[in-house]
Amino acid sequence: MSLNGSARKEEIEPYGDLILGVDPAGGGTDFTAIAWRKGHTVTKIEKRRDLDTMQTCGWIGKIIREDKPKRVNIDISGLGIGIHDRLLEQHSMGLIRGVNFGGKPVEPPALDESGRPGGGPANRRAELWSNLKTALSGRFSIPDRDSLQGDLTSVGYKYNSAGQLVLESKQDMRRRGIPSPDEGDAVALCFSEPAGSPIIRGHTFYRSIEYPKLGIV
Repeated sequence: MSLNGSARKEEIEPYGDLILGVDPAGGGTDFTAIAWRKGHTVTKIEKRRDLDTMQTCGWIGKIIREDKPKRVNIDISGLGIGIHDRLLEQHSMGLIRGVNFGGKPVEPPALDESGRPGGGPANRRAELWSNLKTALSGRFSIPDRDSLQGDLTSVGYKYNSAGQLVLESKQDMRRRGIPSPDEGDAVALCFSEPAGSPIIRGHTFYRSIEYPKLGIV
């Protein structure tokens, strides 16, 4: 699986408000990754390893001062909660937004023919990755990085007993020798708003997500 060149090579002029996606490191070999998004363009990604909470807050604070983002989305499902709380002391709640990857999706699941809810993403992380997939189905530009391509194509998925989409956890990925998709999660955090129903199909983990023609194929 590889990018077909459309999303990686597409040149789209960035426009609109800047949104940052921040995936804090969980320790070990993980990186803290930050993605910059404007409109239909992820303009860049940066990542650093071995930062403590205050160093990470200092890095993000410097970006806020220099780049003036409209929103900073931070994963708070792990160590990110401390980073989130410290930044809230320094900046407004409208700017700093905590995103709990393990929390409930924002968009309610679709109703089946009987009027009962079913399917959809199982949690917030699956919802954001589905939003990213939807964006890649149209005209969209992402950085031309092999590391990002690897992240976006390495995460397996399955459906639970309720028919909900479940992404492979970072812990399960490590067990099969795959590094944490830090860049992929940072980019997904730029898509905190609902973007329609996911169109991923499959039944078991270790089946790669099938991206549309203008995304990943």
